[in-house]
Amino acid sequence: MFARSARNAVLVSTHGGNQFNAFGMIQHPDPFDFHDPDIKTESLISGRRVVPVRVLEAAFRRFVGGRDVELLKRYRKAGEGRVFVLAPPPPKEDDEFVRTKSETLFRENGIDELGVTPAIVRLKLWALQVRVMRSVFVPMKIDVLLPPGDTVTRDGYLAPEFYGKDATHANTAYGSKVLDMLDKALPRKPAA
Repeated sequence: MFARSARNAVLVSTHGGNQFNAFGMIQHPDPFDFHDPDIKTESLISGRRVVPVRVLEAAFRRFVGGRDVELLKRYRKAGEGRVFVLAPPPPKEDDEFVRTKSETLFRENGIDELGVTPAIVRLKLWALQVRVMRSVFVPMKIDVLLPPGDTVTRDGYLAPEFYGKDATHANTAYGSKVLDMLDKALPRKPAA
């Protein structure tokens, strides 16, 4: 369909996006923290292994790459319209909500025993993923759309009124905000 569409066609992809949760939702047995250039914190969490951000960026390049990138390359080559990728919603700040509402995959992998990675580390992982997404997709002429500003707290987390029922997803009110954002951002056909 995109290949047959007009030049002003728009394709919005939601491929991928949950890598930061898969990587960092469950507290690692060797707790870590890192400095992220996009999330300013006064200090790292005491007693944690400090991982160089470049090491994490390299890992996320592998996570963001692969199947999703190949599919988006095909979309990009298929038509002359604009292609966008939606960035995932940022993490939820409420660690207890995340622990008690985590999906089966996280429960089966020990979130109740190991605990939840602290919110600030999860926020840094989200910021890192968005930065890597931009570095991969923008050179392909694919724009990465950030979450609507009014869905995010002052500190950068998903605002509680947009929490979905589980640990990782946003709700339908968030989806409506995303659709409104897209409606305002996308080109209009000239009036007849």
